Amino acid sequence: MQSFTRTTEEETENLVQSFLDKEQEVDEFLSEFLSKRKLAHLRRIKADKITDIINQQNSSSHNTPYPAPPSAGGGLGYGGSQWGTPYPTQPVNMPLPGFP
Repeated sequence: MQSFTRTTEEETENLVQSFLDKEQEVDEFLSEFLSKRKLAHLRRIKADKITDIINQQNSSSHNTPYPAPPSAGGGLGYGGSQWGTPYPTQPVNMPLPGFP
């Protein structure tokens, strides 16, 4: 994409030089120059946008979308401490199925 932008910018520079060397009329120069400058500008904007998108994708690919799994130590579990048990240590008042 960058080479297309540079090529178009070089063409406009050549147009300016040919106009300054009196090889072109004003009307012809203006119509060609403005259309080529517009094209160069649009290409530069698109190239910059694509570069930004690629950079964002590269930076976000280093971040995992999911949190890290808990360590083998059990984490904060039911015991309330860092080394808590993975099951409740106090009675849980929940009705059993089929009993009121």
